Amino acid sequence: MAMPRRPSNTGSRPASAVQSLELIVTPLHRAAPASLPALGCVTVPTEPHDSQVWSEPPANGDDRGSSSADQSMDASQFSSMPRVGAAPIPRNYWRWYVLSQLRAAISRALVAAGSGPGKRVVELGCGNRPYEAAVLATGAAYEGADLKGNAHNDRVIGDDGRVEVEDGYYDLVVSAQVLEHVPDPKAYLAESLRLLKPDGCLILSTHGTWPYHPEPNDYWRWTATGLRKTLEDSGFVVEGFEGLVGLIPAGLHLIQDHLYKRLAMSKRWYGKSFVWLMQGLIAAADRLHGADGRARDGMIYVVRARPAPRQPGGSASPGR
Repeated sequence: MAMPRRPSNTGSRPASAVQSLELIVTPLHRAAPASLPALGCVTVPTEPHDSQVWSEPPANGDDRGSSSADQSMDASQFSSMPRVGAAPIPRNYWRWYVLSQLRAAISRALVAAGSGPGKRVVELGCGNRPYEAAVLATGAAYEGADLKGNAHNDRVIGDDGRVEVEDGYYDLVVSAQVLEHVPDPKAYLAESLRLLKPDGCLILSTHGTWPYHPEPNDYWRWTATGLRKTLEDSGFVVEGFEGLVGLIPAGLHLIQDHLYKRLAMSKRWYGKSFVWLMQGLIAAADRLHGADGRARDGMIYVVRARPAPRQPGGSASPGR
């Protein structure tokens, strides 16, 4: 019996990367299961997420922004965004897994730090207030502080980096994904220390491994030991340290991000299916890592730190 012949190419040019990806994603899209119980995933959303709340990457190519220090330092880009509140993170959003882990870690840190009724909490660099709901859930009072131009501000961070309140005004300072964007981390941490009561707590998250993302600038990445040392040298004692998303899922995330941006998937019908698949793989791969591995090599680090005891004469003792 004659073997069936493989269809020949109709043209001399090889399929583009986009066409090749369509051949992979199309059957996945058409035969996608309603859920992935083994991964704890939910049904694939049929409605697009709110792109004003959950921002998309550039339509094509890598993030490209100036890293010069003379850019206008304001936060007006957040004024057009609705507040996040308790809005769920869509399962087909390209940051679904890491942001879900971060939201949960911030909530855990707030409880461990003693956030509750009668406490005052400020979020430095609040943007569109992604952690306001987590703070309010503990019963504490929330204030958002950001650079000029952000309509979501309760407090303005001045050009000198200061918030116009007296020393020791807050019980907790929350700084989520901000430290990598400030040109002088020690000055930023010094202001965080000034804002805290002597028994207060800083809850800070920042990046270990992450793509370049200028907003408007992107200066720093940390190792676990480097971040601890930066905080200790700034007058803090680290009392809790958690890493989020280990090395294997971090690698998958970087692959997803590059393909999603380079192939402009946000504009293609299969984009959400691709993200849904990749986010499930990232979540599954993260189970291969334990807490110690994530704390050593994480995409994000979440730290609880308190002001170091004051030495006679007023200076902070080393935060060891």
